[in-house]
Amino acid sequence: MGSRNELLDLEMNDPADMIVKCGDETWPVHKEVLSTRCPLFKRALEDDPENEVNEIIIDGDEQTINWVMDWIYLQRIEPEINLDSMQYFPRMYKAAEKFELHDMMKQIKRELQVFLRDRAIDVQQRFHDANPEQEPEWIEEDHIESIRHAVEEAYNKHPVQELQPFFVHYFEAAMFWPLGSSSFDDLFEIVPAFADDVLLSFMDRDYTPGILIAPIVCENCLRCPFTRVVRETRYHYVEVWQDDTGECRGVCNLCTDYRPALFADPAED
Repeated sequence: MGSRNELLDLEMNDPADMIVKCGDETWPVHKEVLSTRCPLFKRALEDDPENEVNEIIIDGDEQTINWVMDWIYLQRIEPEINLDSMQYFPRMYKAAEKFELHDMMKQIKRELQVFLRDRAIDVQQRFHDANPEQEPEWIEEDHIESIRHAVEEAYNKHPVQELQPFFVHYFEAAMFWPLGSSSFDDLFEIVPAFADDVLLSFMDRDYTPGILIAPIVCENCLRCPFTRVVRETRYHYVEVWQDDTGECRGVCNLCTDYRPALFADPAED
């Protein structure tokens, strides 16, 4: 794993021997670094046996090249994922795909999965603590906006089929409780394909509108996953259902090995 200090040291000890240009921006780079870490650049430089190429021009946007260079040199995703940056991850994934940076693609998927998993737990907790009938806007606005922008990017603006399931799994991991809020209504109208995917997932789990309430405690341990005593351990529900009497029941992650897709260990692919 690199660091910006290491990159500066490399530049001082081994000055750049080529320029990558995109639009009005240029990046001083090292042929050896690019050819060993990026298949696309490797092929471009293999056509230069005399080592005469000193500039490569790339179509696209400057931000895309910044993301690619951060990965090639630092081997990490920049910027780190948060509510503001999540919307860029679909475009970042397509950039990694274009440059054949498979490890970068895997890392983007891992970070998106972990981030959405934690947000789903936050939503579970807020739903449990709120009274949705009295507080219809119980999900924080910045959370809603973050999900909305990211879904629009992944489905409409920069379609990435590999990332789309993560956003569907987010609703499953949140026990579909966000469906009880009108906060996402406009998202489903803007991205009908996403609405269809969420509905199919809802139906596959044999859920009914009646489960859009929170159980009082876990069916097995008889504890609430969101009490202050255990909240720091990030306990949460992994299954909820409605029994024959109409009462909502659930099981927490401490009491079953079952995990919704988003809570599974990130796949290595």
